[in-house]
Amino acid sequence: MESEVCQFYEKRSVLVTGGTGLIGKCLVYNLLANCPDVGTIYLLLRKKREFSFDQRRERYLNYDIFKNLKTPNLLNKLVFIEGAVDAKNLGLSNDILSKVTAEVSILFHSAASVGLEAGYKGADQAANSNLRGTMNVLELCRSMTNLACLVYVSTATAYHFKSLIEEKIYPVPCTPEQFLSVMESGDAKAIDKFLREDMKMFPNAYTLTKALSENLCQAENSNIPICIVRPPIVSSSVATPVPGWTNKMQAFNAMILLWVMGLSRCLTWDPDTRIEVAPVDYVCNVMITAAWFTGQKRPVDTVPVYNVVPSEDNSVTWRKLLEYSLDVVFESPSIKAIRWPGRQMISPKTPFKLLYSIIFQHIIFAIFSDLFLICTGSSPQICALMIKMVNTIKSVRWFLTKDWHYINTNYLALTDHLNEHDRKLFPMSMKNMDWKSYIHTGYYGIRKFVLHEDDDNTKAAIGRLRRLTMITNGAVIFAFLMIISTCFILVLFL
Repeated sequence: MESEVCQFYEKRSVLVTGGTGLIGKCLVYNLLANCPDVGTIYLLLRKKREFSFDQRRERYLNYDIFKNLKTPNLLNKLVFIEGAVDAKNLGLSNDILSKVTAEVSILFHSAASVGLEAGYKGADQAANSNLRGTMNVLELCRSMTNLACLVYVSTATAYHFKSLIEEKIYPVPCTPEQFLSVMESGDAKAIDKFLREDMKMFPNAYTLTKALSENLCQAENSNIPICIVRPPIVSSSVATPVPGWTNKMQAFNAMILLWVMGLSRCLTWDPDTRIEVAPVDYVCNVMITAAWFTGQKRPVDTVPVYNVVPSEDNSVTWRKLLEYSLDVVFESPSIKAIRWPGRQMISPKTPFKLLYSIIFQHIIFAIFSDLFLICTGSSPQICALMIKMVNTIKSVRWFLTKDWHYINTNYLALTDHLNEHDRKLFPMSMKNMDWKSYIHTGYYGIRKFVLHEDDDNTKAAIGRLRRLTMITNGAVIFAFLMIISTCFILVLFL
């Protein structure tokens, strides 16, 4: 049985924005590995302050994941074009623009600014990258003569002011033009007021600009074949490019890392809250097959939306995440861990334990650890790490502390539209996901691809953590005795 999806991509050219991100790299790999007869893959690449365009291109081609391609010359299909989504015509030269508009059949728009800060901070970048970027992509699509599908990568968090999120586009209480007008005023107070008061149902500019971009796509549906893919938190891969692959600390992996590195020993929200998470390779397979389905059976009445979220009967909670993480971390700890992770999850359900943990296992631990580092001639860093951890959790707290309910009918049905060969080639269903195995694989992926460690240092890591445990326990006991002694003296003499 032949792959219908691969036949669709055969000799068709593809344009990818956001190709250097977690989703972008995996998408390019899956296209090359599973659809080797695909035409040219154009990658929009912007030069950065520290790297030129040519340097970024060379870095991209040298990524380890592409060494897993069975046919290395497939990389010759990649054509890097200099530009930026927030520029008119994506900043493309006239020659490249003519080539792209004439050749490209499928466009994956995944470029985005993912700043989660509330209020004014990050709003300008979100307006330019997310909203203006989508406007510019849609304008480019209107001039494409062979466009079969535009896949817009949104987010499952775009409408978190609703308790039930269906696979449809919801209206927003302002237009893209109104939002951009406020941003162009340059008045920081007015922008902050607009976001915090007028648009208070959105926790930040990121979710607002994603929702506005979806509405832009809806308005263009009669002119452009479009579908929208809404991933939740995107995490390590199940299988491709390799099991556990990641190159970025999204909230899911970040929480695992904070826990296993010994930084965090408590949760300040309900541990039985579900985590909406999806493996990066499954998200990319949804994008690839959604483009095929939309290109083959284009609906004209509405934009197809795919909520790529686990079904509630097989989801994972924060409690399970940390329990499963502990299964492997004690067997194979990180050499960079500052202490053993806590064996028990402390949460608001036990307020006195939580208060004790915050004071002794975090604040006092960080202070005494830095004092010890100073005394031994090293630079203090634990307090800074704790502050960074608190800021990280604060920025994502809105998305981690509530249970939302999703309708994911289109996403589940997408697998049914595939033939047997394509179901094996593009796995995407989380119906029977073994979360324990996935989290174990993800932990080893974090060690390998983020911490750049291997299994050879396990014994050294265990020995180091035992020594650190003796030191930190001694410091906590000393601090406790000092507090008791101070209280006793105050009571005795006052």
